[in-house]
Amino acid sequence: MFTLTIQAEDMGSPNTQSNTVQAIITIIDINDNAPLFQPNNLQVTLPEDEPLGPIENVIVMAVDLDDPDTPNAALQYFIVSGNEDNTFMINITTGQLELLQALDFETTPFYSLVIKAEDQGDPIMSGFLTLNITILNVNDNELIISGNQAIAVLESEPIGF
Repeated sequence: MFTLTIQAEDMGSPNTQSNTVQAIITIIDINDNAPLFQPNNLQVTLPEDEPLGPIENVIVMAVDLDDPDTPNAALQYFIVSGNEDNTFMINITTGQLELLQALDFETTPFYSLVIKAEDQGDPIMSGFLTLNITILNVNDNELIISGNQAIAVLESEPIGF
């Protein structure tokens, strides 16, 4: 907000007349900046035994250069693709990624999620991030030996044969 003092003065003679008025000028922000992710591509590695719930240290965040006190800079986050089996969820206001279903390296060793940050301005503007998630294999499958099998090992074989 700016205050402008305006003075008007006539050229009268011998008495000059003048008057002043104050004008208050308010600058209204328009939604001219889309949310921006920097960088717009992230790599994350998760073990397949990652517990369900919020994933520690996986929070996406975009910035919006519009006035922070307006809806033009109020952001919401959405997963728009790569989550067809609903394994993940994102907190709409914080950008915290959450795990809804157990991970399984043997079934799906990699996810590529496209995340959208959307402001609340008029018009609504968006920015996008690709979040690549590599799943690490954990020794979670039991060793199964089926049936009765005879194995012959020579007495002279080294240990670990």
